[in-house]
Amino acid sequence: ALGIISHGLLAQRKAFSSAVNSVIKQHPSVSEDLKKAFAVPEADFKLFSDNLLQYTCGKRAEILEARRKRFMPSDQRLAQQLHEIPPSHSELFDGPRLSDFIRSHPYVFKSKQIFKGNQQRYSAKGNRQSTASYISNNSSFVNTPRSSTSV
Repeated sequence: ALGIISHGLLAQRKAFSSAVNSVIKQHPSVSEDLKKAFAVPEADFKLFSDNLLQYTCGKRAEILEARRKRFMPSDQRLAQQLHEIPPSHSELFDGPRLSDFIRSHPYVFKSKQIFKGNQQRYSAKGNRQSTASYISNNSSFVNTPRSSTSV
């Protein structure tokens, strides 16, 4: 959910930037006032917008890291190898690299006693629809670039 919110904030930022640029094209005399109010780094709007996006992305990163830790084996060497596998866009671990790891260490995921914690396992999908499939199923999010824009 936080991935969708982060993406929505970026899409909102892009739409706002486009709207402001459209107003500037129609009324060039307000260009400096709009930039001062919304685009300069010390503008309240920009500060609040940046802080909200940073907070949301930070919380999402914390949650993903906590979910990844639930899969870590108690063997420190294996845990380090698994930790080095980055997440993919839709899963906690990159699929091909995780497959290679499992092929190299098939016993790691067969024994419940190897894992620390309460044995609950989570994936990026959990019991709900994944972020990637949610975005692809909701046309308002499709084809919206995932980069921040400025006015």
